[in-house]
Amino acid sequence: MYKRLLLLCLLISLNFFEVAHATSDPTKPFASEAASTITENKLVLQSIIHRDNVAMAIINGKVIKQGAALGQYQVAQINDDNVVLHSDDENIKLYIFKNKVLR
Repeated sequence: MYKRLLLLCLLISLNFFEVAHATSDPTKPFASEAASTITENKLVLQSIIHRDNVAMAIINGKVIKQGAALGQYQVAQINDDNVVLHSDDENIKLYIFKNKVLR
């Protein structure tokens, strides 16, 4: 009797683990979904982090520090709301927020 009860509990717990593993992560940021659908030529600034006098940015799902290379670009500056990238051909500024905020 105890063996059957133990087997039933084991099967229920395995089934629960499988269902819990199959669902998506509720703490996953919305930006990470957008990063997986972007094209290779488009750079999307998703987040800026300042910690212990070190600035980092998340661009296309990658954590980048100032001075690091990102494809053909080099990260020149990480500011509070934007990141400046330099390449041989152009300089671009990525913003964390849209230019216009709807109210």
